[in-house]
Amino acid sequence: MGKRKRVKTQGENEDRSLVDTVVEVVSREGDRYVKAQALWTLGKVGDGKTIPLMLDLLTEEREEVRHSATEALVLVSDRLLAK
Repeated sequence: MGKRKRVKTQGENEDRSLVDTVVEVVSREGDRYVKAQALWTLGKVGDGKTIPLMLDLLTEEREEVRHSATEALVLVSDRLLAK
């Protein structure tokens, strides 16, 4: 299973124990599609601590990453506001 698929599966399962691992992928991954998928996953499983990372990526050069950072912020915000 490829990196992108593994990261997506973690988000679908909403496995919050993997937040640190996914943050690491977002921080170090060079492939824009894997990074974008990892951001989506953070949107599904992340918490308030992941918001600064997402905000930083709103200025990313690659459109896919900026778009995913925006979506991730919306997902995290929605979940936090629903509490």
